[in-house]
Amino acid sequence: MCEIEFHFNVQDKKPYLYQLLLRAYQKHFRYAVVTRESDLHALDTFLWTYQATEFLPHCIYTSSIAQLKHSPIVLFSTNCSSISCFTDIPYLIQDTEEPWTCFSSFEKVMEIVSTEEQDKYHAREKWKYYKQKGYPMVAIDLSSKN
Repeated sequence: MCEIEFHFNVQDKKPYLYQLLLRAYQKHFRYAVVTRESDLHALDTFLWTYQATEFLPHCIYTSSIAQLKHSPIVLFSTNCSSISCFTDIPYLIQDTEEPWTCFSSFEKVMEIVSTEEQDKYHAREKWKYYKQKGYPMVAIDLSSKN
């Protein structure tokens, strides 16, 4: 059963996501990130351009099989409903309003929650969902780090 980890009170989600992915990449971990279809290409562009001096290799789930197999970070859209060829990716970061249909295939799922009320509302709903299903959960409050 996967573990669910909530990172609460994040001031700016994209830079925080970038830092999580950069640390993961430096440790040679593979991650998946899922977001809404409408945000997928903006996230892709952000990850390529956020830091001019760092390289954070990634690809989108529609890339070639060779790219997908060698990329440490794969970006998914909520429209993708099958991850059968991605079973070697243990970690997932969700940037969605509700749990992705494929989330339970991962060892660990991370939810990044901003200080915005709508984001907190969706996080509370997801927390209830995971708790009802019996997933082990961890809450990390970042309000003191902002």
